Formats: sequence, C-alpha cells, structure tokens
Amino acid sequence: MPVTYELRDYQHQWIKDIWNSWENGNRRVLAQLPTAAGKTVCFAHISHKFFEQGKQVLVIAHRIELISQAAEKLSAIIGEPVGIIKAGVLANPERRIQVASVQTLSRREVLELPMNIGLLILDEAHHATALSYRRLIEHYESAQILGVTATPQRIDGQGFVDLFDDLVIGIDTAQLIQAGYLSKFRLFATNQTISTLGVAKSRGDFRAKELAVAVTSQIGVSEILENYFKYARNLRTVIFACSLEHSRALAAEFSRNYISAEHLDGKTPPQERLEILQFRLS
Repeated sequence: MPVTYELRDYQHQWIKDIWNSWENGNRRVLAQLPTAAGKTVCFAHISHKFFEQGKQVLVIAHRIELISQAAEKLSAIIGEPVGIIKAGVLANPERRIQVASVQTLSRREVLELPMNIGLLILDEAHHATALSYRRLIEHYESAQILGVTATPQRIDGQGFVDLFDDLVIGIDTAQLIQAGYLSKFRLFATNQTISTLGVAKSRGDFRAKELAVAVTSQIGVSEILENYFKYARNLRTVIFACSLEHSRALAAEFSRNYISAEHLDGKTPPQERLEILQFRLS
C-alpha cells in the first residue's frame, strides 16, 4: 500500500538530499531535521523505494520503550503492518519494515538478526556511538545506512566521522516557525546566575550529581513553583529537573500546593508512564 501522508516541500528536499548523498557514494548518511519536522514521515517514504527493490527496512530505536510507539506511527504512515522485534512479542519476519531497540538486537546472535535488510535506519542517531550500534552498522555492510536526529552532536564533543560518511542538514527551526509548521515561543530567563565553580566535568560535560547539587542549592523548588504561578498557572507544564531527586522534590512541592504533579524518569515502566500521561495528569 502507498504511504498515506503527503510530504511538505522541505521534506521533499530533505529526502532528495539524502538520496543524492547515497548516489554520490556515501553509504552511511547522517541526516538532521528539527524535532516535530516529520522525520518519521520522511523515512517512511524513503523505505518504499527499498520495498520496490524487494528489500526490507530495519528501524532501530534507542530505547525499548519506544519500539511500540515507533511501530504504530510507521504503520499509520505506511498503511501496512510493521514487525516488532522484541522478547515476548510474536515475530513477523515477512513484514517489509521491522522495528527493534538497539538493546534487543545487541543481545542476539548474528544468525538471529533480520535478513535481507536494504536500509538500516538509526532513529535518534546521536546515540549511535555505542558499540552495539557499531556492531549493527558493520553487520549490515551491504545496506544503506540512514541516521536521523535533531541534534547531530555527541555528549563527549567528538564528531561522527568514524560512523557516517556525510551530513545532510534540513530546514531549521526558525524557518519552520515562520512557515507556520511550529508554534512561536516566548523565553523567560531568571536574573539569577547559577555558579558552577567547583563542579567537575567528565568528557566535556558537567557531572550530573555535582551539577544537581549546585542547582538545587541555589534555586529552591519554591522559586520554581512561584514561576509556575506567574507564567503557567492552570496550564499543562513539563519541568526538566537536574536529577531524579530534584524531580521528585518538585513533584512533591507542587502536590503540597494542590497541583496535580507526577515524577517521570527513564526507568518508569511503560504502562505506568501511559497511565500518568493519559489519566493522572489529564
């Protein structure tokens, strides 16, 4: 079945640039597009070219929790079922596009990996520095590689020349806002400067625990609550905390003030996460 979503002009151009890079001999392409610009729609369209050649597509999510979400979105766009590779889920190797997490595939032997893969897509490709990603890129040596990300930057400050051959840059966020595809925003900043004096760094970035201590000792949870009342009262709000403890403290402070608030982190079970987002905070 054909892809069910029409492409915007900038998406057409992004796809064209990716194909041009492959045709110029760059097998491993890293492609950047801002968040909410439609990366999944684009690589669903790209996938159809490989389907026409009788080849399958393997999409790698960087977290197990994202597999079902990615599969559902791809299925809606492509208009056909998507295979999920995950323990406890019935395999459907005949389906033309498969979705798996890097953690799932890294635990499998080479002979257990999907075959006849013409395109390997690495979603959130800025995570692609781990050995498990390298193993997959090396294993599928005859497949085209497409890494997609909104932020082509590694935490350790190193580049991607050892993993990708070319970088394709798409439309920028300002242009998306100007075109009406993204909402405008207002930025409010505190006059208070957080001192990081004495906070140690690791691989060019602050150590999380020490940074959390510096932040929480200088800006109290009550001040964050005050700013919520000032700028976002009665609005659904996301707060990015500097540590797990900081997040729990914020949720507790908001709850004490009769505001429905929940803590979420990377280890929150998928079902509990869904319940929190759909029911507890609705």
